[in-house]
Amino acid sequence: MEETKQKENENAKDVSISKTRLLVLAKKIVSGVAFLVLILILAQVINADKYKAVVRVVEEKGQIGVNPTTEKLDFGDLAKNASMVRYINVNNRGKFKVSVMALKFGNISDLIKVQDSRFVVSAGETKRIRFEMFMPPSANKERYSGWVVVFKIPLLF
Repeated sequence: MEETKQKENENAKDVSISKTRLLVLAKKIVSGVAFLVLILILAQVINADKYKAVVRVVEEKGQIGVNPTTEKLDFGDLAKNASMVRYINVNNRGKFKVSVMALKFGNISDLIKVQDSRFVVSAGETKRIRFEMFMPPSANKERYSGWVVVFKIPLLF
């Protein structure tokens, strides 16, 4: 009888140790998956296309500046109550579809309207993102700036 109780105690200890080991293993797996997700997100942020977005508000009616470069979204000089459009081409030279998402940051972000900020581009296809800037009559005479970040995430399925 005493032997049976001793074996039951040993079995209970074994079960307790097994549960503890299982918990430790589960924590390691969750930590590993979280680390992988973090690395994938970091890689997407690093590989994203980043465009400086700038505009300068001017008083003269009808004055519109010229975009001197294609490396940034430069809306130039823009009078109040005026608007201007810029485009970014998204090329997919890969073998898989990509999900594209454009995000705006900075004090210029409220002034920019994105026609289609989320869409899918098939392999070998090119699509355009349209950015429209409207300068409201209440805008301060100053320079607005920020960033537009375009993420391209491969769709493997």
